[in-house]
Amino acid sequence: MKTEKSTPIIKTAVVLCLALAAFSACAPPRPRTEADTAAFHWRVRVTFDLRDPEGRERGRVWVAAGADRARILFLSPLNQVTLELFVRGEEALLLRRKEGRCWRGPFRRLIHRMWGIDVPWREVRGWLLEGRVPVERLQREGYVVRREWEADGVTLRALVFERGSRKVRLDIGERRRRDGDVAWRLDEEACTFVDLEHLLDDR
Repeated sequence: MKTEKSTPIIKTAVVLCLALAAFSACAPPRPRTEADTAAFHWRVRVTFDLRDPEGRERGRVWVAAGADRARILFLSPLNQVTLELFVRGEEALLLRRKEGRCWRGPFRRLIHRMWGIDVPWREVRGWLLEGRVPVERLQREGYVVRREWEADGVTLRALVFERGSRKVRLDIGERRRRDGDVAWRLDEEACTFVDLEHLLDDR
């Protein structure tokens, strides 16, 4: 008797399961979010050594670069973040977070001011992540370029640029792949925008 009474309940459960499965198959796909399309990014540590008539400056930089945006941290000798750089496309936003001061402008203007190299972000990204350096074009523009490779002969380990009295060396550390998009902690409304020279003079 117990078996006969439970049979309609089992049949009802089976029908409900089939209906739910059919609904799921016919339902439109979930819209893709930014997290879906930006499945991963790369992180790399860069050490720079800049020499010019004004003296010598050395430092470390942490780069997190995705497909279309990047976040770059400039570190002090005590491992404290002095500057944060956000790049989307070719637009840069440089932030001194502790003081809430910012500068916005073309990335190539910033890198030229800091290191004397007049190139866009997409090119720097190619150096760091893929080892692609357009040496011939840079030489035509007056740079002396030297590349150093890892033992495998494929992975770029360092880049040296010289033009005029300025020389900069970039040592590129291990590239690490990370899931998800680049972390983007930025509240522009809290920024006080200043000119680039004013922001960099306090380094």
